[in-house]
Amino acid sequence: MGRRLAAILATDVASYSRLMGADEEGTLVALKAIRRDVGDPMIAEHRGRIVKTTGDGLLVEFQSVVEAVRCAVEVQRAMAERNADMPPDKRIEFRIGVHQGDIIIDEGDIFGDGVNLAARLEALAHPGGICVSARVHEDVAGKIDASFEDLGEQSLKNINRSVRVYRIRSVANQVVAAPAPPAQSSIGLQIRSSPSSAKTTRNIGFLATGPEMGYEDFRRALAAYGHIADETVSIHTRWSEGVNARFPALARELTDLGVDLILAVAGPAVGAAKQATGTIPIVMVGIGDPVGYGIVPSLMRPGGNITGMSNALYEFVPRGVRLFKEFVPDAVRAVILAPHHDNPGSRLGVSARHGCTNLQCEHC
Repeated sequence: MGRRLAAILATDVASYSRLMGADEEGTLVALKAIRRDVGDPMIAEHRGRIVKTTGDGLLVEFQSVVEAVRCAVEVQRAMAERNADMPPDKRIEFRIGVHQGDIIIDEGDIFGDGVNLAARLEALAHPGGICVSARVHEDVAGKIDASFEDLGEQSLKNINRSVRVYRIRSVANQVVAAPAPPAQSSIGLQIRSSPSSAKTTRNIGFLATGPEMGYEDFRRALAAYGHIADETVSIHTRWSEGVNARFPALARELTDLGVDLILAVAGPAVGAAKQATGTIPIVMVGIGDPVGYGIVPSLMRPGGNITGMSNALYEFVPRGVRLFKEFVPDAVRAVILAPHHDNPGSRLGVSARHGCTNLQCEHC
């Protein structure tokens, strides 16, 4: 067992589960071909060592941080070229994180904070993108053919300190061709492309618990209308990682960046965005009762700078109570659990209590 300073590259396949679910054998064959034609040759060219594979990912050690980042950039450029003629749902896209730090070596494997940081940076990267730590940025800036975007201080899972993160931009040599736009995007946003909009980079803030909250669907919807992330539009993500108390600060970070629009997923994120700005347009998604929560005065006429959609209307609550009673006919008491901002007078709470009363079930 020993220690040394090393550059660590972590990568995985975006939407791996979806790809495997759609075509398991085809995905495995494609990944093997990518490893053979792209991954292994480029890692060897930049004198990297593959430490381990993780099904859909790799952990690679480099002696030089410049070589590690150059390898990451070249891999993503090669993948962009391979994906250029592929439909969006068939593309295999990697997320890559790079960090330089002290590691522990034990029987050929590597451990330590440097490894963990690389993995967390990879999780922050967009599909087809690269995120690096400030330490990496300091060492490689001006030495590679790419530009950087400062994402500021980030709180990373299981890392006990904030880490300044940079995203590498201009990774692909050309914009990946997008398919003809469908009638409506998968999340209901009507985003029209035009010759003039394709030349202007717009900045969108995405505020949610984590990327699993529809982030990749959103990117695909934008791409379907010709808006390519990091090319014609920049998406600035802020994840609370399950801690709702972080939303206000994250929302302020997005407003400080001067984004053109904020997409907020679920009630706590929408509420924080509303408190942060009264001028930047906010699109709310995945919120149960925006009127009851005090987000908007009316679903038909939300007014102000907020629009969007609700996915769990209060009218359905009594039906849920009735179904519960059918499954458990002897039930005599029901406990109503609701978010802290769901006050006793809100329509969700009122509907639940009425449903219990009508079925002669005590509520609390």
